[in-house]
Amino acid sequence: MGTPYIKDYQVLWSDLDGNMHMKNTSYLEYASNIRMTYFFDMGFPPKRMLTMGVGPVAVKDEILYIREIQLMETFKVSLQLDGLSDDQTRMRLINQFINEKGVIFGKVTSDGVWFNLLQRKVMPPPEEIKELMLKLPRSETYCTIK
Repeated sequence: MGTPYIKDYQVLWSDLDGNMHMKNTSYLEYASNIRMTYFFDMGFPPKRMLTMGVGPVAVKDEILYIREIQLMETFKVSLQLDGLSDDQTRMRLINQFINEKGVIFGKVTSDGVWFNLLQRKVMPPPEEIKELMLKLPRSETYCTIK
């Protein structure tokens, strides 16, 4: 375990649905954004992945809605590694959405794979990506994925 990787955001008008709730697609977009931001901040921009012919692909997302958050409120999104296969082809990532008061208002759990963009199949990531995956803080529920 370790301190989660965290980024700050603000609820935008475009994040809301007709009920003035943060819509499901916004949760998924912030979860996806922080994953790519992690690699960028670690000196590995997404363009580099493209030149290597590899990219992450989410194969399953689960959103847990806990509380509401309102327009223009600031919030944090955390990123933790919840699971990894031995060959690192498969991963599980957890994002927690935390309001200004430090209360978790939502959670996204995503299962993903590393994908060979040329051969169009699942592959182990290059060594540089493996190292960055291992540097991700682990969740309390981290386990090896079979």
